[in-house]
Amino acid sequence: MEGEQMNDVQSSSLFTFLSVNHPILDQLKRVVAVLVSRPKDPSYDAAASRVFEKMAQEGESATFALKEMSHRRGSFPAINVGISLGPGDRVPRRVGVGNHDEMVQRLLDDNDVKRLASHQDGRQPISTDLIKSKN
Repeated sequence: MEGEQMNDVQSSSLFTFLSVNHPILDQLKRVVAVLVSRPKDPSYDAAASRVFEKMAQEGESATFALKEMSHRRGSFPAINVGISLGPGDRVPRRVGVGNHDEMVQRLLDDNDVKRLASHQDGRQPISTDLIKSKN
């Protein structure tokens, strides 16, 4: 995806609609997910663009196995990174990344990736009024 295509995605109605965080509740009114608004800081958009370019560059130079290219998420390269507690696991475990250790570490060490991840992992407050209004 070229830079201008990414701008088209960023300016889509979903991205411009989310000016506040929106909790998603299950049938028992428990928060199961939150749609997090994008910060109103222009440098965040620049960081997201740099992450996009860095991931594209890393992807171009990587060699992916067939199972990493076509999977239940679609037909594009993807690898799991992080901690997992899957069916049958008794304790959480670090997900193996195969021969992608160096690439994954470069991405995880990147300050822009860290910035996006810290925003997206819920370090932004949710208004309890939003949750109460859904009851």
